[in-house]
Amino acid sequence: MSDIEKLSALVVGFDRYLETSTRLLPSTRSRYVFEVRAFIKAVGDRELALLTPQILLDWNTIFHDAGAAAATVNQKHAAVKRFLSYGEDFLESDQATKLLKVFKKL
Repeated sequence: MSDIEKLSALVVGFDRYLETSTRLLPSTRSRYVFEVRAFIKAVGDRELALLTPQILLDWNTIFHDAGAAAATVNQKHAAVKRFLSYGEDFLESDQATKLLKVFKKL
């Protein structure tokens, strides 16, 4: 299990997954990787297992407090949800599964 790796170390595998396992356009793939890196910068480069629902809520609050457009927030959510799905499916992370449930409430 790769939960012990820091989030930034997982981005390379995530990008490779997007390239080989999805039908995303290269520009969308690049945008997802960009948004995930921005997410990691905002929440801190921690282990996936240490990423909590409260951290996701705090991250989400940043955009609402800044008055970000719904489309912008949705784009950020889509990228991070895909990253967590990667963690759930390919890293078999129980924490990623829990965090994906949080997104249903955001």
